[in-house]
Amino acid sequence: MKSNARPLLMSLMTAVLAIGCGSEDSPSSDVIADAAMMATSMDAGIDRDSASESVDVGMADAMIHDAMHVTDMRPVPDYDGPRKKGIAVTHRTYDWSYVVSAVKPFWSYSWGATLSRFQPDGVEFVPMQWSGSLSDATADTLRAQFAAGEIKYLLGYNEPDSDTQANMTVDRAITLWAQLEATGIPLVSPSPVHFDNEWTDAFMERALAEGLRIDYLGFHSYAGTNAQGFLNRLDALYAQYQIPIWITEFAVADWNTETREDNRFSPEQVLTFMQTVLPELDRREHIFRYAWYTDFGSRQLWPSALFDADRALTPLGEFYAQHTPNPAAGPPKPFPAPPADPDNLLQNGGFELGSTEGWDGYENRVLNIDETEPQQGAFCGRLRGGFSSAFSQRLTLEADVTYAITLHSRWSEDPGGSVGAVIEEADTMARTSAMLPNDTAWRETRFTVTPAETKEYVFWIWTGSGQAAHLYLDTVSIRAQPVNP
Repeated sequence: MKSNARPLLMSLMTAVLAIGCGSEDSPSSDVIADAAMMATSMDAGIDRDSASESVDVGMADAMIHDAMHVTDMRPVPDYDGPRKKGIAVTHRTYDWSYVVSAVKPFWSYSWGATLSRFQPDGVEFVPMQWSGSLSDATADTLRAQFAAGEIKYLLGYNEPDSDTQANMTVDRAITLWAQLEATGIPLVSPSPVHFDNEWTDAFMERALAEGLRIDYLGFHSYAGTNAQGFLNRLDALYAQYQIPIWITEFAVADWNTETREDNRFSPEQVLTFMQTVLPELDRREHIFRYAWYTDFGSRQLWPSALFDADRALTPLGEFYAQHTPNPAAGPPKPFPAPPADPDNLLQNGGFELGSTEGWDGYENRVLNIDETEPQQGAFCGRLRGGFSSAFSQRLTLEADVTYAITLHSRWSEDPGGSVGAVIEEADTMARTSAMLPNDTAWRETRFTVTPAETKEYVFWIWTGSGQAAHLYLDTVSIRAQPVNP
């Protein structure tokens, strides 16, 4: 199981990798690559916001202050219809605020707990405790936002019955539920992959027997286009528990298709399904809210996409946007975009894809501007303090060309030791490196390398488990320098 394998992996890394850089005891790129491969195989990637970690503690007070002035939650003008429609959108893209604004929802969520300053006005944000333990800092932030009227509800764990999502045992979910109750915020139950499986039955049986507070049932559905069957499942679930239902994700999906072309559902069929079920969801008092899930890039889900590859509304998206539109939904507030960097040989050197795409390593993640302040743009990378962690990337460098390696870094606190950036020959492990400043403000590091022959290199930065501080990285680049005439 993932929950048992991960501590074993970290113990192995700690034993193999000694603290230091540029010394005989520092790790080689091969060791980093092997550890990264193990981490990948033992810890499946999360395709949504990985929000189980708390926001940096140092930002908590500032974020509480910012949150008080973020979202305009004025009453919806001249509207007395249903206010159930929402949208699920990760904050790991530059245009997420546009996606929220375009469908004119009354609420949105991101699988994370952070209320963004870029949330469109008039659209309620609903935080989620995605998995695991709720930190004291996050709990304090949520309570302050709730008291200020900036948030109204808290969503529970995301698909805890799946080992690729929250991946929690029933015992752990029950034990940690008291943390969510202590916030005093109305709670939505964990949203399982299926509400008719062993995990969910066991959780609900214990939660009800132990008197845990569950104000709404979180529900996911990715079935076919049988509209009446979908509605019957919801009605039966309410009849079983007598708790209002909050649909946090639903769409039509073909999980058996191997290609987009072979998907057995068409956009037209999905549109008919949506046109049938949305009015029914609106009129059912036991359906509290719902949010459609959109993913045009998925071969299983593309017929359910609200947006196409160019982020234009599909016919399905146009219908969803026009159905019970929120007249108070404001325009998007886009993330600040960095300048283009076409000469950078590193992929995603500024982490501006909102993910670690292009990078290898372990115990690393990408944070957005609401979680910490990047050096530039809206995203930066982070190596996790207290763990052996690394970013690395392979690339080919040409002989007799001088390359400048430049990056910006800062620490969450004094690291108590030195860490370097390394460019290393992949075969001989011959290194050129530069030590990073031990500073909590962004500082630039720059050094050069001139290969004697064309070959593959590995650029890497590694921190040891003995360093409790997080290391933040941004605008990392390797560029060929112009040849003097």
